[in-house]
Amino acid sequence: MNIYRESNRRVPVGIFVGFDVASESRKSAKSEAQSRIDAARDEAERRKRKPCQPLNVPLPRTFAWAATLPPDVRPHALIRSYPRITNNLALGWDDVDATHAYFGHLVKSTRTGRRGFPEQMMSEILALYWHYVNRFPYMASETERSRSRLAR
Repeated sequence: MNIYRESNRRVPVGIFVGFDVASESRKSAKSEAQSRIDAARDEAERRKRKPCQPLNVPLPRTFAWAATLPPDVRPHALIRSYPRITNNLALGWDDVDATHAYFGHLVKSTRTGRRGFPEQMMSEILALYWHYVNRFPYMASETERSRSRLAR
C-alpha cells in the first residue's frame, strides 16, 4: 500500500477517546492581532541574531593543503591563530586571480584603525605569497614590475 494514496478504511471511533476536536481548533486559532504580534516578535529576534560568521577552526582540507606546501613555507602559526584565513587560502589556492587578490587584501588593508598582523603572521603570509608567486612566472614578472614602480 502506498502511503500517499488515500485509503477507503475508516478509523475506529474509540481510538481518539478524550480528544476534543472543537477545543483543539479553538486553541490553535489565534486572533489576527495576536498573529501580528508574534510575527513582529519573530522579526525582532531575527534582526538581533548575528549574521553568519565564517568558520573559525581549521578544516581538514586546510591541513591537507598545508601538507602539500614545502616545510619552510607551511603556515603553522597562521593556522593556529587565524584559521579562517588559512581556510580561505586553501579553498582558493588553485584559483590564481582570486588568491592573488586575497593576498593583496591581506597585505594592504584599506580599513582605517587597523594595526595589521603580528610580525610572525605577516612573515608567514609573505612566505606563502612568494611561494605562490613563484609557481606562476607571469605573476612574478607582474609583481617585480609593480615593486620597481614603487621603488621609484
